[in-house]
Amino acid sequence: MRKILATVLLVAGTILSTTAQAADCPGAEYGIQVLTFDVGSTKVSPEGRAKLEKFADTAKHRTLVCVVGQADKQGDKATNERLAHERAVAVKKILVEFGVPERTIETRSRGEAFGGSSVFGLLSDNEDDRRVEVSYSR
Repeated sequence: MRKILATVLLVAGTILSTTAQAADCPGAEYGIQVLTFDVGSTKVSPEGRAKLEKFADTAKHRTLVCVVGQADKQGDKATNERLAHERAVAVKKILVEFGVPERTIETRSRGEAFGGSSVFGLLSDNEDDRRVEVSYSR
């Protein structure tokens, strides 16, 4: 039962995330990718870099690329706001390395998580709340 509920919550979180991404950067609703982070970290994992490299192959030909950082609810709000922003900036730098024109990239921060996997403590490490979402325009 816990596994089923956790799966339902992850799907719901993905739907909310897609809706939130559209609100963060209107027009940049395609190719959405999510990268997760360790607690308190802005370091992009090797898997995350590979995901960004593939994303950049298409994104570098788009007029708008949106990068939205987020933190979990551990720690104080100001620290989480800064951390979410720093995660978005770290991802932006990597996208530029992979050839996405800097002028097309907009960074945003949601600060602390607005929900997601931490609901009911089913995924107690809150990894899905420590994230950056990237997307691009048509």
